[in-house]
Amino acid sequence: MKYFYPMNKFLALFFTIVLIYQSSYSQYRSITSASDIGRLNSSIFSQNRFAGQLSAAYVGNFTTNFQNPASYADATLTAVEVGANSISGTYHVEDSSNSSGGLGINHFSMLFPLTPGKSGLSMGFLRNASTDYSIRKNGVDNTFGSFSNQLKGFGNTYQAYIGTGFRIKNLKLGANLGFVFGQTEHTNDIVFPDSTHIPRLVNRNIISEFGIQYTLGAQYEWKIAKEKQAVLGMYYASALSKNGTNELRRQNAFDRSGITEFVILKDSSFTTELPKYSKLGIGASLINNKTTLIGAEFTLESFSGFRSKLTNENLQDAWHIHLGAEFKPFMSRDLDARKYFNRLTYRAGAVLGKSEQNFEGTVNDIKFMGGATLPVFGRNIGYITLGAEYGIRGFGGQKNQLYENIKNCFHKYSNTYCKIEIRTLKIKSEHDFEVE
Repeated sequence: MKYFYPMNKFLALFFTIVLIYQSSYSQYRSITSASDIGRLNSSIFSQNRFAGQLSAAYVGNFTTNFQNPASYADATLTAVEVGANSISGTYHVEDSSNSSGGLGINHFSMLFPLTPGKSGLSMGFLRNASTDYSIRKNGVDNTFGSFSNQLKGFGNTYQAYIGTGFRIKNLKLGANLGFVFGQTEHTNDIVFPDSTHIPRLVNRNIISEFGIQYTLGAQYEWKIAKEKQAVLGMYYASALSKNGTNELRRQNAFDRSGITEFVILKDSSFTTELPKYSKLGIGASLINNKTTLIGAEFTLESFSGFRSKLTNENLQDAWHIHLGAEFKPFMSRDLDARKYFNRLTYRAGAVLGKSEQNFEGTVNDIKFMGGATLPVFGRNIGYITLGAEYGIRGFGGQKNQLYENIKNCFHKYSNTYCKIEIRTLKIKSEHDFEVE
């Protein structure tokens, strides 16, 4: 019972952070969020992010490995994480460009050991996906002449979860149950030149969604030799249900003397079943002398049920190969743990694969990352993890590409990390449009 005594304090902190979650976040505008699912945020928010984003076979006794809940069984300490991120980027479409940025809380999680080293419980709250884009496409109508098509979207979805993991000898099993909710608005306006005196046609689609998400995970530890251990792991995340309320409104907008008047042409609301996202991860890690972890992982993500708002085409299923390494010199008996640099944890990794966006090429997504964890007031009190990630998506395409340069800085408190991410995205442009 001693592990649950402070639970009321943790829950009070949890709900306080949830309440300020919305008001503390300024949105980042991303062209890749112009789809039914938006810009999916990474669910890997702990130290393992810099070790190649390993999750399936990653182990750590104070790391909230949300992606594979079987790892909760390793918990020996109570860990509280509050993650915030700042992000900025610039789009370049031929001769036009646009800059944007955002700042706010990204996730909050708690990990409790039920029986230290044998079972654990985790709960938290994270930003699931974000939508924020604004694009203008130019076209010509045979009857009315030239016009512009303005596409905009804004909104967020979130996930609150609770999960547990437990050990049966060398086998660990775990599960998360998450509740996904939020609202997203997409507008599609058709604007004719003022000289035609044709009203602006406004199409607005507001989707309020609620879904139940689950994740199942397993890890098996195999002792190869006295100082060597192998870990095999896998996880699968999908939706039990995902429904939404769809509000459709079509209006004519008349701009008269600085005042906009709307005439409703169609207004309807109905309940619909929304597309579902799923992810499968399989991996293996080798741990040598409790100091060095080397791992590899393969992930497959299903995006084919979602459509792009730019081209009205379905997104692609994505796959990635993850390679990562972690080094903890303070776990070695041969090194002096009193020296500061021997008390750090070092990580590095790479990710190679295919993006869900409709980029050209079989392999069009690559990332490199690395970082180090610094103890604060001793290894059992707090951590600051600093790292960087660089990625390119859509490389090897043709000319007339859309480039997106992203700089991202994450901060995680009490097991804290700061991440700086620089990413370049390329999207093939087959239409005459510009980012606003």
